[in-house]
Amino acid sequence: MATVIAAPTLRPYQEQAITAVRARFLAGDRATLIVLPTGTGKTVVFAEIARLTVARGHRALVLAHRTELLEQALAKLRAVGVDAAIEQADRRGGAAAVVVASVQTLRGDRLSSWPADAFDLVIIDEAHHATAATYRAIVDRFETARVLGVTATPDRGDGKGLGPIFQSVAFTYGLGDAIRAGFLAPIRAQRINLDLDLDAVKTTAGDLDQQQLGVLMTAPAVIEATSRALVDSAGTRPTIAFTVTVHHAQLLADACHDLKPGSARAVSGKSTPEERAAAAADLAAGRVQIVANAALWTEGFDCPPVACIAIARPTKSRALFTQMVGRGTRPSPATGKTNLLVLDFAGLTRRHKLVSTIDVLLGTGLTDEERRRVLEATEQDPADLEAELLAVRAQLAAAQRAPTIRWMREECGDLLGLDVDPALFGPGLAPVSEVSRVELAARGIVAPPGLSDLAASAIIAASNDRSRRNLATFKMVRFMSKTLGVPLDLARTLTFPEAGRVIGELKSRIGHYAALAEARTRVLAELSYARATGGRRAS
Repeated sequence: MATVIAAPTLRPYQEQAITAVRARFLAGDRATLIVLPTGTGKTVVFAEIARLTVARGHRALVLAHRTELLEQALAKLRAVGVDAAIEQADRRGGAAAVVVASVQTLRGDRLSSWPADAFDLVIIDEAHHATAATYRAIVDRFETARVLGVTATPDRGDGKGLGPIFQSVAFTYGLGDAIRAGFLAPIRAQRINLDLDLDAVKTTAGDLDQQQLGVLMTAPAVIEATSRALVDSAGTRPTIAFTVTVHHAQLLADACHDLKPGSARAVSGKSTPEERAAAAADLAAGRVQIVANAALWTEGFDCPPVACIAIARPTKSRALFTQMVGRGTRPSPATGKTNLLVLDFAGLTRRHKLVSTIDVLLGTGLTDEERRRVLEATEQDPADLEAELLAVRAQLAAAQRAPTIRWMREECGDLLGLDVDPALFGPGLAPVSEVSRVELAARGIVAPPGLSDLAASAIIAASNDRSRRNLATFKMVRFMSKTLGVPLDLARTLTFPEAGRVIGELKSRIGHYAALAEARTRVLAELSYARATGGRRAS
């Protein structure tokens, strides 16, 4: 085994992830999971964990399902001085401290040729695939090894959970957290609605049926609308377009080329490794602007200059959508990239719940109304989703506070002569306390939903001030103005004794409108005369 060199410089969240994994293993978990967004260094984290494993005299196995992932892992491991080798096809891991194996290769006799105690740690890259039988067979073979999964998308489109493999999620770092910290590019989202009815498309394995969706998305009118919107909206941004099928990718690339000659090409699983490498190099260098593909570059593809992701395949899978967006989140200061534009092409549907950039960036904690309003904002122009969500929540909070503010102005403001300050209803204020609620009730005031304790305190203070000035109480003013018909401006100014006399003389006439009106006129005239003459009543 090669000598292990010093540990690399890690970001704070990477150190936290490593510490969390160690804690879960010490707590007795055999298998645990790390969730890190694409572009935040999942490979760096598990390479450091592998390095620490080797430093203790043990061996580790890294599993991946794509050649690109195997090569990336090998490069990161060797960069930190770990003796690593690939087990794939005719390549053998041999006695390397860390074996980086292709899941497709490590099976049958090839798998059983390894001793069951060959590895102390099994690391599964892109661990959302770990429920597949091929992975399970490997994990079962090395039954004494601990298992670490790393992924950006712990949820699966087919609805299968990862619980049968992993007992815990040791650490999660959110996409929004990484963007706010400056580790990933900010995202601007734009939703482009196509004239497309998706309700006829069935669901297969948790997502829209690929064959039926492919037919709809390759209709000439849809291709024309998609390509025109893509070319117009992407501008000069290096762009990856994700399509439903290989045929769809080629049609879309051809249509973009027709609109903007030389701008686009398609790659697929049928392309040679050299053709794929050339497309990636040309995209990074700006020799081609748009590369269309069908699920070819959802994992294991890094091209930091990419500044636009066009998702031309509506999906119900949050995992798939997240993987596609992740191809463009890496920063690229050298190319002047300031943000990532995500173009989300969608059709009309009442039956399917399609995933959008909102679900990837803002998560699942939104209300239906919040999601609807933010989604509407993305249908106009590219939107900063977090800023839009803050604005929407402020609007909804203001709408929720409006009835309470109106109540306070109409009831307490008018009846008590209280100047209602909107700051009494600002966001984040504590709701009315039980003590304040009881005090209000003693004054005949029932606190409405949404009343803040600060507003309640203002009402109580205004009521107490009236008591100190020997003025009519809130209940008196309300009864006189709303039931007895005494003008509000007058009722508010009456002293407690004056209000008592007015109420006493008029209360018995409430049931007779004419008698009440006549008595009110007389009583108020007497009151006016008494005030004018210093208290003498008219003879």
